[in-house]
Amino acid sequence: MYQFNDHITLEKSRADFLSKVLLLTALGLLVTFLTANFVNPMIYALGGFETIFYAAIITELVVVMVLSSLINKLSPVLAYILFFFYSILNGVTIGTLLIAYSSQTALMAFVAAGVTFALAGFFGYFTKVDLSPLRKFFLVGLIGIIAVGILGFFFNFSSIDFGVSIFAILLFIGITAYDMQKIKLIHNNVYSIDRERVSKYAILGALALYLDFINLFIRFLRIFGKRK
Repeated sequence: MYQFNDHITLEKSRADFLSKVLLLTALGLLVTFLTANFVNPMIYALGGFETIFYAAIITELVVVMVLSSLINKLSPVLAYILFFFYSILNGVTIGTLLIAYSSQTALMAFVAAGVTFALAGFFGYFTKVDLSPLRKFFLVGLIGIIAVGILGFFFNFSSIDFGVSIFAILLFIGITAYDMQKIKLIHNNVYSIDRERVSKYAILGALALYLDFINLFIRFLRIFGKRK
């Protein structure tokens, strides 16, 4: 493992790595919401919302699996392409979702998600508390939310939707803090060992934070939602 000469070098290199992760996260979100705004009126005009939505979701899952499982085998260029391709696909799903909500509601959800994400990330980065023991709880919580979402296709869970959304927001606050702390550990393990690996791990860190923000946004959207 690479040995840092002094504390200043450690802090500077960590700041550089974090800046790269946050920049990629911001660019990914920018691509997503620009895509959503572009495709929203097109999808509304064409119809077939569910077909477009589920096709994009399935493709997104494939891209995430490839990025997560093959990151060490992918070239940095291909990893970047897959990340931004995923951002575009997610823009399509968000654009489809926003058909059901007003622009004011979407803006409120975006601001709320941004503030919540920033506070959770700040806590995760600077806290001295080890958040790794909570990983199993976060995993169980995610499985629970996914299970409720799948069952929601067959049963009407509208009466508990608000409670599920509140739980999901609290869950992703914790996951955001955990992911930010994990990014620090990634830096300590791989920074300055191999520039190519660092670049690709920055993409994984950005993907994790990107997903945290998107999930917060969607849940705030459901809470603030006023149907058009």
